[in-house]
Amino acid sequence: MELFKKFLLFQNILDNSLDLKKISWYGTDISDYFNKLAKIMHSSYKLNISSQVEEIFRKADVFFSKGVTLLYAIDNIKNLFNLISENKISIFDYSLTINNDTEKILGTGKKVKYFNYKKFLKKIDSKNKVMYINKTTSKILYDRNQIRFDAIYINKNISNDFISFLNKIYKQIILKNSAIKNSVNYTGNLDNMLWIPSDEFFIDINKNEH
Repeated sequence: MELFKKFLLFQNILDNSLDLKKISWYGTDISDYFNKLAKIMHSSYKLNISSQVEEIFRKADVFFSKGVTLLYAIDNIKNLFNLISENKISIFDYSLTINNDTEKILGTGKKVKYFNYKKFLKKIDSKNKVMYINKTTSKILYDRNQIRFDAIYINKNISNDFISFLNKIYKQIILKNSAIKNSVNYTGNLDNMLWIPSDEFFIDINKNEH
């Protein structure tokens, strides 16, 4: 976070009003090695680390997780949404299947389960929450029976302002950096590359199934 903040300041995209050292950070990882490393690398921050999987359900303003962590820790769709619904903003990447649920043993020896996307979609609808998908990084891989996506699950009352702010930053980063612009296959239309409502992303799958 500190590195990204310095990058945004250098690019004149963000002001210096946010003090990351005043934020309470909580982390959960099953690896004692990574937990010790996190404490060493971020010793100047308010950091709380745990190796207990149950601690991942702690309520926070902002939650972030890599998809593989969620695949390890969560064994059903209900628990997944219990987790991401607890926070004002949940940012995560995840993988689903197009057809049936699938279990897989990863290179680490851990077993994970990929859920069918229709089960996932049934849980998205909420009177208080809305989900957005990053159109640039998310993919539907029909040949692998897999959907990979970056998502934000957020309180509706702050969603418009947050997503607009995020898209504004993203646009400025792309336009100010030619290397990044080339890496994301920029075609001149930034609106096709930003965070979009989840139903706009998943509708392509529904079309191909009919």
